[in-house]
Amino acid sequence: MRVFAFFTVACMILATSFIGAQESGPVVTDSSRDAVVVAGPKTKIDRGGPIDLTKTPWLVESVNVPAGSPIFNRERLLWADPIAFLPNTEAVGPEIVVEKWVNEAPKHEELAGKYLFVEVWATWCPPCRRSLPLLNHYQEKFGDQLVVVAICEAAKNKEGASLDLDGTLTSIKNLANIEGTVKPEDVKFHLAVDTGRRFANKLGVFGIPHAVLIEPTEGVVVWEGMPTWIGYELDDVTLGKYLAIGAKQKAVGKIPEKPPVVFSVQPVGPDDRNERPKAQVKYEGERCGGE
Repeated sequence: MRVFAFFTVACMILATSFIGAQESGPVVTDSSRDAVVVAGPKTKIDRGGPIDLTKTPWLVESVNVPAGSPIFNRERLLWADPIAFLPNTEAVGPEIVVEKWVNEAPKHEELAGKYLFVEVWATWCPPCRRSLPLLNHYQEKFGDQLVVVAICEAAKNKEGASLDLDGTLTSIKNLANIEGTVKPEDVKFHLAVDTGRRFANKLGVFGIPHAVLIEPTEGVVVWEGMPTWIGYELDDVTLGKYLAIGAKQKAVGKIPEKPPVVFSVQPVGPDDRNERPKAQVKYEGERCGGE
């Protein structure tokens, strides 16, 4: 029965993804102001060609690969191991571990019956900071069907060395002094820190921001990527189509009372890595590797 339910969800959402890719427009966070621009459904998407590093030099650091890597020859970056539509036990797992919650942790009753959007990010990453207004927008607009969580990895000092938990918490507080992002006191989503990168490493994330959308029946990842990447972002129209599937399943009693994915707080152990892995990811049949 669980296998049948998994494939039913996968087929329904794959169809939704195709439709969304044809109809939806981009959602863009503007770095000059705390705003989210939601494009109309008929907006033409310019998918461009290979990534121009002269226009996006931050990618070299954020993706953790050399500038000459063949990954930049692709139109889209998937900065993690592809896990969409894998069974929950092979992908996310029943538990996501964090080191500390900056604000209130999501309760089990809040997670039950709702989609879960989880983004991994860092304070030193400009596109990560620019994505935070979008997370606020998701939580405010879709909060009755969606739980939004952002997990911050270790901050860095001026020399580029990773900071500990206290240093990372201080870095988050300092976001109040940076334009184009969300001040800590204005955060509407659930915000956590994990300097051990345990969830990010489990997903094989080598570039940030990276996010996954998890459906509420089997805990399957139905969308993955950078939520603000132009032409491939998770916009209002596309997200709404995913959530509509959940609403239909809930109406016929197919949503379990217990959430398939929950959170726990555990200290970072000595064997937990806080470094991002080099790029070793398969995408559309190819393999990319950083040096």
